[in-house]
Amino acid sequence: SGSATYYGGCLYMRESTVALTDIDFTSCVTTESHGGGVSARIRSSVTISGASSFSSCTASGGGYGGGMYVGGSSTAFVSGAAFDACSSSRGGAVCLADSFATFIDLDVANNENEDIYSGGDANEFYNCTNSCRAGQYGDCEMATTSDYGTCPVNC
Repeated sequence: SGSATYYGGCLYMRESTVALTDIDFTSCVTTESHGGGVSARIRSSVTISGASSFSSCTASGGGYGGGMYVGGSSTAFVSGAAFDACSSSRGGAVCLADSFATFIDLDVANNENEDIYSGGDANEFYNCTNSCRAGQYGDCEMATTSDYGTCPVNC
């Protein structure tokens, strides 16, 4: 668990590269910005694999991405992670903004607002379970209807 006022309650990245395996982000909070659990900004690259989880993480104060925020031309590869009971004003589990991300084998459930908000380029989702659904007002929301990748594929 952890807390921050701005960006990344448990992990904040800026122009960084990080690879994490079998990690748990629990009750991570950012009080005035994005990424309750993880915030990857400004040309960062994050890889999360194995049995990793984001539980009860929050981006409050109008922040985006309760579990994870990826933006500012950053990249993310997430495989096998679970997002449960995370919250924010946009993307309770994940918010992708101006990013390039691939998510595989996600377990996404019980998050506040839409589970995944995708507003970046070339974001892809494969083999999601539980409440990862497509649709503008469903659990996976696209920022616009053109030039913003796919969300989700095979969910």
